[in-house]
Amino acid sequence: MFKDKEVLLFLLRGATVYFLWYLLYELWISPNGQIEERVALILVDQTAWLLGVFGLETIHSGRVLGLTGTNGVEIINACTGIAENGLFMGFIFAYKGQAWRRMAILAGGTLLIHLANITRILLLVLLQAWTPDLFHTLKEFVLNGVYYAVILTLWVIWIRFGQSAKTA
Repeated sequence: MFKDKEVLLFLLRGATVYFLWYLLYELWISPNGQIEERVALILVDQTAWLLGVFGLETIHSGRVLGLTGTNGVEIINACTGIAENGLFMGFIFAYKGQAWRRMAILAGGTLLIHLANITRILLLVLLQAWTPDLFHTLKEFVLNGVYYAVILTLWVIWIRFGQSAKTA
């Protein structure tokens, strides 16, 4: 069926990493809830700080963050970026490359995904306050798309630069 052994190995590695991540997430991370709660609170604090840097007054309580005078947005488990980081790690582990480069892209990529998530949440807070009619449309079709494009771009960078010069 597959003539290219590399493609088959990539698909098998990708499926294996995804399956292991799925088990870890569904059996331990999500039911436990403590990791997602902590990450959500960190995202709220960091986004509130950034909004403050821009001179915007925020309200936040638990997982809810907004501009003063608004209802705010809630950072639910699906907005923590934990699942997306698992997806990113799966992409990186599924494709061959040097170990030190793999660790570098995992560290840097995880940080960039986190920063992209903070930016996404910041924009959601602004949308909710300034253009609530467009909030859901832009959230679902634009901001989430850009967020996943960041992850895909990091994977493309890995494919391009993850191998040594001899094997690339």
